[in-house]
Order: sequence, then structure tokens, then C-alpha cells
Amino acid sequence: MVEIQFLTASHIIDLHEDLACDTPGILSQQLLESAVAAPRWYDKLHYQAAALFRSLAKNHAFVDGFIDILPVTKMNERGKTNY
Repeated sequence: MVEIQFLTASHIIDLHEDLACDTPGILSQQLLESAVAAPRWYDKLHYQAAALFRSLAKNHAFVDGFIDILPVTKMNERGKTNY
């Protein structure tokens, strides 16, 4: 069985910095840590992805929201990431 490697807060911060250009960064490190921990409660990949996106959207860890990283982490119809 393949071990799942979850995204960490530093992965999300790196994505945000690469894509946000001149936009300010983190509003709350604690909220970001909480968001990346949410998928660990689920055993199915689609639930894990949903938990991550929901937590990022709800927690508002970034000054400009998380919309900058959404296209990068979004999966296409064949299950491949766009990143």
C-alpha cells in the first residue's frame, strides 16, 4: 500500500509565495497549521482533498485568501494535478 504524503504548511506557503507575486502572505500560521491537519482525519483521498480546501477557505490563513493556490492544487478530470 502506498503511504500518503500530506501537504504541510510550508508546502502551502511555498505555493502561495510562488503564485501570489506582490501579495502579502500569512495572516495566521496557527490557522494554516489547522487547515493542513484537517485531511488527516479521513481515509479516502477525495475526502482529504475536500477537507483541505474547506479548511483553507474557512480558516482565512492568508491575507488575500487562498485563491492563488487553488488552480495549482486542483485536480483535473483524470485525477492528475495541474502542478
